[in-house]
Amino acid sequence: MSYEVQKGMLIPAQGAARESTYPWGKMDLDDSFFVPAGEKKPARLCSALKSSASGWAKRNGLERKFVARIVEESGVRGVRIWRTK
Repeated sequence: MSYEVQKGMLIPAQGAARESTYPWGKMDLDDSFFVPAGEKKPARLCSALKSSASGWAKRNGLERKFVARIVEESGVRGVRIWRTK
């Protein structure tokens, strides 16, 4: 397959940043929230939440730290994530 090189193509404006699914920006020190695992494997959800939190902090230039743990609350397995810094 070959691609045609074009000159003078304008770069479209970047779309508005989407809002995070999780409330990273609303969390104060020692705040936490629970995410039920549902059909997801708790270990994968835990990893995804930690990645989302650190990525959010990095994109926003903040030195915030988060800790996630697999827990069971009211008979529901999921992940609780705390802001620790």
